[in-house]
Amino acid sequence: MKKILLIVLFFFATQAMAADINVDGKWIVKTEGPYGRTMEATFVQKDEKITVHAVDAMGSREGEGTIQGNKIIWYVKIDMPRGDRKITFTGNVSGDSMQGTATFVGDVKVNWSGKRM
Repeated sequence: MKKILLIVLFFFATQAMAADINVDGKWIVKTEGPYGRTMEATFVQKDEKITVHAVDAMGSREGEGTIQGNKIIWYVKIDMPRGDRKITFTGNVSGDSMQGTATFVGDVKVNWSGKRM
């Protein structure tokens, strides 16, 4: 019985800690590989919803996403000659850093990382 109680307490404690994750503010986000770039991304978080304004050498982009626990998924739109496309970022947040995989046009996947400014 004590083991079950400890497991339940651990579950609720980790859920409470995960709920405290907040990505509000400016971050430096880097993607690797042939599409590698560095951008300054400003996140605004309200509950589980986030909006993103990102700026890099190619201009500025808008996007949005969600955060649940330490899991984050967000995208930014990019203008292309054949229409708007999205770069989708999925990953995990830990304190002032985040990392994961970004999916570009044509399902090209690269690693990405972010650090809070």
